[in-house]
Amino acid sequence: MGHGRFAQRRYEEVGPLYAALSPELKSSRPGRIYGDLVQGLKATTVGQLAPNFTKKTPAGKAVSLADYRGKYVLLAFWNSCASCRTENTDLVNAYQAFKGPKFDMLGVSLDTENNRDRWIKAIADDHLTWTQVADLDGPDREVQQLYGYPDTPQNLLIDPTGKIVAANLHGAELHATLARFIK
Repeated sequence: MGHGRFAQRRYEEVGPLYAALSPELKSSRPGRIYGDLVQGLKATTVGQLAPNFTKKTPAGKAVSLADYRGKYVLLAFWNSCASCRTENTDLVNAYQAFKGPKFDMLGVSLDTENNRDRWIKAIADDHLTWTQVADLDGPDREVQQLYGYPDTPQNLLIDPTGKIVAANLHGAELHATLARFIK
C-alpha cells in the first residue's frame, strides 16, 4: 500500500493489523516502515496532542506549531497539485470568515524541493494569506513522519491546548465545525 492510500486509513483500522504482525515481520524493513506510519496515524488521531514541528516560510522565517498555542489553528496539509489548489478556495473562505484572536491557520506544503517555485507561486495565485511553511527536506521529511504521511489535501483542527479536535474538514463541514468551536 502506498503512503497516500495508507494515509487515508485511520489508526483504528490499521493499528490492529500492525499489532497482529509477527515480530519477524515487524522487524523487517517493510514492517518498520509500516510501524512508523501506524505510529504517525496514532499520534494524530482526534484527542491526541498534535506533534510539534518547526519549519520555514518562503521568506526563511522559522515557525513552530507551538507558536499557535492559545488559539484554535487549522493545520492544512497541501501541495501544488490540482486537487489541493481547488481545496484552497474553501480554505481562503474559511480563513476570511473566522480569522481573529481565537483562530488562525497554518499551511504546510508537502511539495518536494523541486517544486519549491510552484509552491511559492501557488501561495500568491491562490491568495493564501495565512502563514505557510514547507516540509521540503528530502526523504526524511519531519512533518510527514510525525503526521503519518498525510495525503493531500488534508487538515487537522487543533484546540488552544494543542489537542486535535477534528480532522479532514472540507466544504460545509469545515465551516460548520469552525463555527461550533470558534464563534
